[in-house]
Amino acid sequence: MTEKEFKEFEKFAKENGYNDELKDIYLREVIDRNKEYE
Repeated sequence: MTEKEFKEFEKFAKENGYNDELKDIYLREVIDRNKEYE
């Protein structure tokens, strides 16, 4: 995950209330997106 993506994730987490289930879903989506660009 790039630093920019991590910052976006932190912003997303703060706006939506931090919860582990959301975090896991979000991180999976980010990882899947990263694989598409490799």
